[in-house]
Order: sequence, then structure tokens, then C-alpha cells
Amino acid sequence: MVSLAFEIGFDHYRFNLPLDIVRFPDQYRKDVRNGFDAAKIQNVSKKKADIFEKKLLSIRDRGLIRGLIVSETNFSFHAFGRILGRISMSYIELADLLDANLFLNIGQEANSNRVHKLFYSAKDNICFVAIQDIKTGTVVTVLPIDYHENISWAISIEAQNQAKKLITKDKVYSPN
Repeated sequence: MVSLAFEIGFDHYRFNLPLDIVRFPDQYRKDVRNGFDAAKIQNVSKKKADIFEKKLLSIRDRGLIRGLIVSETNFSFHAFGRILGRISMSYIELADLLDANLFLNIGQEANSNRVHKLFYSAKDNICFVAIQDIKTGTVVTVLPIDYHENISWAISIEAQNQAKKLITKDKVYSPN
């Protein structure tokens, strides 16, 4: 949760929200403060948080205060079905993977908040694409590579190797 504490501090600066450091447990205060200070040192552009961002930040703050892990990733009903039907990892494992940035951003749909995130499933020994709304954190679907190539764009073996390396540290990938 150390990185979450850092991110919370960073986001408080970015969204110009008050930072009441005493609300957080002692073991996280330094990381929250470091995140806030890092954003300040980097002169991160401040922006006004919309209602969704405020709600997400509030949930993350309360989760850290109570010692709970709060995921930024959530799933549509459709995505749940695709996870159950297409991959061996659970939705919790996928959320953890996406929240830990263990994916390769391979593009964003035009005029949309949907980002295509290439990730490697070690249980399946193959890559998939999670399409996630970056504004809400909702994964709307999970696609095998061949489906993605049919409806969007091709994904190179090099990109798949990079996604695999994030998980396994291996350098060579040969799709099934």
C-alpha cells in the first residue's frame, strides 16, 4: 500500500485538494507526504476534480485510513463474462495486474476514454487486451489478440514480448 499512499498524496496536490495528513495511519503519513511533495516539486499541473474523480479519491483515502486495499479497476458485467470465459486468472488478479501497471498501453480509441491495455496471463501463457475506460476505471471487455486484431488493430510480437516481460522477466514470446 506504500505506492497507493504516495499516489494519494500526489493526487491531493494534482486536484488541489486539502491534505489533512493526520487522518492517515502513522505508517503511511510519510508516503502520502512524499507523494504530495513530489507533485509539488515536479510542478504538476493542477486541475479541478470532477465528481467521479472526487468520489474515487474519497474512496481511496478512506480505504487507506481503514487499512483496506482499494482498486482503481472495476469491471462491467460484460467484462466479467469475458474474464470467466476467456482467461484463467480471476478478475481480482486482473485488477491487481492493471492497478500495478503491469501492462503495455497499446493505444486509445479515437474520441473516447477507452484505452487498450496489453497484458500477459502466465496461467494461459498468452497475451490479452483489456479495454478500460480511463475516466471511470471500468474494464469494458477483455479480448484475445486475434479478436483485437479483427476489430481494432494488429499487435506486434515485440509488444507481446514486452507485456510478457513485465510479468515473467523472460525475453522471448512465441504465441500458441
